[in-house]
Amino acid sequence: MNEITTGERSRYEERAARRQMRRTRRAERLGGSIAGGVFLIGLGMLALTGWWWPGIMLVVGLAGAAELARQGHMDAALSTFALCAAIPLGIALLSAIHIPWLPLGAFVLIALGLLALARASSR
Repeated sequence: MNEITTGERSRYEERAARRQMRRTRRAERLGGSIAGGVFLIGLGMLALTGWWWPGIMLVVGLAGAAELARQGHMDAALSTFALCAAIPLGIALLSAIHIPWLPLGAFVLIALGLLALARASSR
């Protein structure tokens, strides 16, 4: 009698583990669809407005922030969006004070990329 109870319990635990794995996979797929949905909406808005550069930076930042927020990393979501929003604002500021953004903007983007790589390699 004890073997049957143990066997039934192990089958129950096995089913529960499989159910949990399915839920985890479903949640992972949902995350990609949220970020993808935000990205596609952003691309549609860029197509309507014609503001491709630097608007694409806002779209990328918003999609990345949506995924991070879904995972519960609100501080990382806010910093990601702030960084991606700072680039178009910086370009607008440079244009307003008549500084050509191309050499300076390219340097800033390269520096930000190097910082991101350094931060990723230090983890």
